[in-house]
Amino acid sequence: MTTSDHRHSQNHSETNNHHHHSNNQNRDEEIDSELLELETALNDIEKAMDKIESQNSTIQNRLRDLLESNRQMTREFTDIRRNMSTAVTSNTLTKIEQDMSSTRDQHKFE
Repeated sequence: MTTSDHRHSQNHSETNNHHHHSNNQNRDEEIDSELLELETALNDIEKAMDKIESQNSTIQNRLRDLLESNRQMTREFTDIRRNMSTAVTSNTLTKIEQDMSSTRDQHKFE
């Protein structure tokens, strides 16, 4: 190898080293940028999940309230129906007794 070839080879090697270092630095910057984007995306996902969880809790609480209200209304309607049934039965019995009494009274006069 001549001196000129040696110098050319050495310059080429230094250029390659500089180019290699520059490539590594660019790659590191790309990785850092991608990691930052990924971290931002993960933070956004976490915020969205927190919001969904909060809304889910709110919905569950509203459903519990609605269920309890529905149960209370069912109890009230059951009581009303029971009272109406008792009143109807009582009125029916009173009417039957009156009819029977009136029929007896009519038979007495005959």
